[in-house]
Amino acid sequence: MNNLFNTIFSNDIYFFPFAAALLIGALAPVAGCFLVLRRATFLGVALPQVSAAGMVLGALFCAALGIGHSSDAFCTHCAGLAQTDAQTDAATTAAAQGNWFVANAGVFVQMFIALVITFGTLLLLTRLEQRSASGRGTGSDARHGALYVLAGAGAVLLLATRPQLDEKFKEILSGQIVSVGVGDIWLLVAALVPATLLFTLFRHEFLWSGGDPCFVAAAGRRVFFWNTLLSFLLGVVICATVYIAGPLVCLGAMLLPALSAYVLAPNMRVFLLAAPLLGLLGAFVGFVFSSVEGWELAPNLPLGMSIVAAHGCILAAAKLASAASRLVPAGR
Repeated sequence: MNNLFNTIFSNDIYFFPFAAALLIGALAPVAGCFLVLRRATFLGVALPQVSAAGMVLGALFCAALGIGHSSDAFCTHCAGLAQTDAQTDAATTAAAQGNWFVANAGVFVQMFIALVITFGTLLLLTRLEQRSASGRGTGSDARHGALYVLAGAGAVLLLATRPQLDEKFKEILSGQIVSVGVGDIWLLVAALVPATLLFTLFRHEFLWSGGDPCFVAAAGRRVFFWNTLLSFLLGVVICATVYIAGPLVCLGAMLLPALSAYVLAPNMRVFLLAAPLLGLLGAFVGFVFSSVEGWELAPNLPLGMSIVAAHGCILAAAKLASAASRLVPAGR
């Protein structure tokens, strides 16, 4: 274990993915808690796919406008997504002249497009949910399933229009958290930390707004405002996580620790505290069993998929512990 930590903290190739995995593992489950409490887990399945499609659309938009990334890119694993050699030279020159925002404009454009698409999708689904509550429209599961399929197909079709983007996005979509740099860490901190703080501060309002809309409105709560704020925060967390780790890792990090905590926690306070801790544990265990040099048990495993598998093992253990506790007589 000492050799493991020495390898991580002595080599940036391992340290930055390790830090990104821990940040996602600790903070993304807080957003997942509200999806679980609102019984919208299938929505959590569809939204990362929508965000991934938004990322691809953003990359194509950057390519069309000739917006690239500098060689010292803010998001290093996306460097070169939509740029030619000439654009790379121009971006590098701009960065050297101190025009950092211009050199890395592709990052901000890509994130903005993905956030707008994800946020707009959430608002549309909220509106359709209200129609279903009044007896019109299809059920939410059918909508979320259709959204998942259409977003996935859209991402593939968009990638097919620019084959040079395919290999880069394959690494992201398959959960290979590679080439993470210091800029990626700051991106996660800037997106996930404020969102987590707002989730925590206004947790009661978010839970109230997810109840019966008529009752909540009669109680004087601003349902539309809190639902809109919750949708925006979910969009921020999902976009940042998908941008770094891909949709499958985003989904696993949000929902699996929250489901584990839901099984084990006796009350709401413990639930909201246990989910980030279990997420952190899953991220650490998944990193240990991934492609750390010298670890002979499981070499060259994708880091993201290892983390998801670790979260799944923790959920299975939580289910077994809950079942075992029900078998013990109450008197004991």
